[in-house]
Amino acid sequence: MENEKKNDEFDIFRNTKDDISKAQSDSTDKQYNSKPIVLIIDDDQNIRDALMISLGKKYNLILCSNGWDGINRVSPQVYTVILDIKMEGKNGFDTFIEIKQKNEYVPIIFHSAYQDLKSPFEIINDFRPFGYVVKGESNKQLLTMIDSGIDYYNQINKNILLGKKLQIQEEQYRTLVNNLNVGVYRNTGGLKGSFLQANPALAKILGYETVDEFMKKSVSDFYLNQKDRETFV
Repeated sequence: MENEKKNDEFDIFRNTKDDISKAQSDSTDKQYNSKPIVLIIDDDQNIRDALMISLGKKYNLILCSNGWDGINRVSPQVYTVILDIKMEGKNGFDTFIEIKQKNEYVPIIFHSAYQDLKSPFEIINDFRPFGYVVKGESNKQLLTMIDSGIDYYNQINKNILLGKKLQIQEEQYRTLVNNLNVGVYRNTGGLKGSFLQANPALAKILGYETVDEFMKKSVSDFYLNQKDRETFV
């Protein structure tokens, strides 16, 4: 009996430890997942290791050793790309172009010491990257540039989401108007006022088979007395 009691106490203790461990793990996962994702593309292992040490605490990092891998890892969840220029295989310029084809909005920061063929000024003019940071300069400049890129991408996403919401609201409004049994329209003013919108009910009331046919008419065509125009315009 006493042994059973001890076993029960041990099970409670063990389960409690497991719960605490799971909670800590969940907390760590949430903290990790809350950090923005930064994609680093550089064929120099030492550079990748150095960036992992200096940036790893603040961002979720995806490390790629070549342009092909970097292009494949680009997704809407990547907030900023740090891109080397002089790489074996696919260079940074070609990689830049293909990344932009996949996601035109993602900020790309050139991070390179490569100045043999093009100066930073030429690169910025030709490719319009979000930023250009020379390797070997202070990490503060790179961190500032990354933070700016993340803020920019966040704002882009908000604008896209807002645009989608407005589009949905507009579609809902049109559906509502088109299903009404009463005539609804919007028109411009002026001497030659035209219809901006009309629903099927209005077209039918005025004797037209389709809304498109009705929309070709001028607003003044429906005034019984042309002097009424002065009242309504």
